[in-house]
Amino acid sequence: MKVEQEYISGKEMQMLQEYLNVMQVRQFVNVKWMQERWKCVADARNVMRMQELINVKRMW
Repeated sequence: MKVEQEYISGKEMQMLQEYLNVMQVRQFVNVKWMQERWKCVADARNVMRMQELINVKRMW
């Protein structure tokens, strides 16, 4: 597993190295995955909102 350095501060990196076991790796990956998921959900909501605005403008 490649940990992306730019997202991790020195202290976090130290903690990861100290406590790095299977559970923590799994947890870390899950957090990153959840963040990605929420970003996608937020993007989808924004697209839907834009779509609604366009539809409202068409109605006027």
